[in-house]
Amino acid sequence: MITFSFALPALAAAQAAPERGGADRDATDLEAARAAYAEGEAAAEALQWGEAYVAFQRSYERSGAPSAGFNAAMALRAQGRHVAAAEALEALLARHADWEHAGSVAERLAEERARVATLHLEALEPPSAALRLDGRVIALAPGQELALDAGEHVLSAAASGHEPHEEALSLAFGERRSLSIRLAPRAALEAAPSGGEDVAASPWLWLVVGAVVVAGVVVTAVLLDDAAQLSADSPTVVRFP
Repeated sequence: MITFSFALPALAAAQAAPERGGADRDATDLEAARAAYAEGEAAAEALQWGEAYVAFQRSYERSGAPSAGFNAAMALRAQGRHVAAAEALEALLARHADWEHAGSVAERLAEERARVATLHLEALEPPSAALRLDGRVIALAPGQELALDAGEHVLSAAASGHEPHEEALSLAFGERRSLSIRLAPRAALEAAPSGGEDVAASPWLWLVVGAVVVAGVVVTAVLLDDAAQLSADSPTVVRFP
């Protein structure tokens, strides 16, 4: 049988099959729950905690057995996902307040909460700035807090008409970090070239060019007409003997 080094003494040896979680669980659900529980045991023994979590959680959803739910939370903890582990333990206690191990699970919940880091946003300018944490959009307004797993994170902010902001955060277990984000207005477009107005953008250039073109067309037409009149076949040509 599997033994979790971080599990409750009473739950150190995982149950071979989850207990029935309610009268509405039919035989098919319980059989699937037992199979998923066994998968979770095997994955945990191989230290494949991501797979162990998926299997134990599937077992819990099928059976409602608190032992399966507890093991799912412990698999999250083993991955360093302390925010998710704390949330899972909270939900477990709310659903199974009369479970015989509820008091001990509450102790584990306190441990997980102590490991969770907290990010407190004091100010955000402009208020419309969009925030992303590790590439994911987050909803966080001034005065609000966000629970995070300890470790390395990247926080970024962006708003129309402002320079983007990005900073790396390194959070310790239980750390509470406060920060203010103020985006700088984006610099104005490049100034016109020194020496005066940008000639390419000046309407006078196009007027002059247009006049030249028009004049060119007119002059060309006159030259062509004059050339035609001075041709040998033109009646205006005077020939001397």
